[in-house]
Amino acid sequence: MIDRPGAPLSPSEPRSPTRSVQTSMGRWVYAIHGARHRPDDPDILLLHGLFIDSSLWQAQIEPLARLGRVVVLDLPGHGASEVPPPFDLAEHADVLAGALPAMGIRRAVCVGWSWGAALSLLLAVRHPAFVSALAVLDGSAEKQTPYRKAKFGLLVALVRRFGLPVWLARSQIAPLMLARRSRRDRPELVEEFVRSATSLPREALVRAAMAVVIDAPDILGRLDRVTVPTLVLCGREDRGNPPRLSQHIAGAIAGARLGWIEGAGHLVPMERPEELNRLLIPFVVSQLPAAAPQTYSPSVST
Repeated sequence: MIDRPGAPLSPSEPRSPTRSVQTSMGRWVYAIHGARHRPDDPDILLLHGLFIDSSLWQAQIEPLARLGRVVVLDLPGHGASEVPPPFDLAEHADVLAGALPAMGIRRAVCVGWSWGAALSLLLAVRHPAFVSALAVLDGSAEKQTPYRKAKFGLLVALVRRFGLPVWLARSQIAPLMLARRSRRDRPELVEEFVRSATSLPREALVRAAMAVVIDAPDILGRLDRVTVPTLVLCGREDRGNPPRLSQHIAGAIAGARLGWIEGAGHLVPMERPEELNRLLIPFVVSQLPAAAPQTYSPSVST
């Protein structure tokens, strides 16, 4: 995991000891923060994306843990979780559903970024009993266009053969993840991302990229099955999953709300954590009414 300057946990909120659950996709490591205010409250499940581990959520954990029980999971091959065998996203959603009871989760507000967003959507489609609400950040519910599939396929082939060298992460992948202004004005953020991406095991990157990017399923036509409250957020300058993909998700889910994070690219939780929290926290509060007397009224478009 990485420690990001400027977004520490509160001194009164020490990092939770990690726990693990054994699955058919390897051993998964997770941490728990906070506690339910009422026994029947849903948990808050945080699911990160490709190239970075659960430390992505450093700026969100503390405010969310005030609201309820937060479960922060390292996805397969990332952070402390084991490298999985080859998998696809549908299989991943099924294995996650099987692991949730072992993590003490009966139902959850699923907050997913990128890979985690697609995983959350699939969980809601395939195993709706586990999902009480969705926050979908910089997500996609569609397969890649032929051009993007070919481009990303070449990158995956290079990683499979040579690993992910620093120059490739910095020159080809960072521009997909971070807005132009972030790359220009916050070089430390670029280097933090590059360190995280290049530290991952080669097979972890290849197998996750194949499932999440190259062979991403098209589930847009099945999102009408999602009936839980849904917030869709996207960086206005996202090049990894362009904003139109978030518009498509919000349009496919009845009652979903769509909001934009200005000045952010794909890596919204790192680039604009405060702006993200201003929209995310009220939404989660609205799903946990005992946690605070607030109501959900962010300034987002419908």
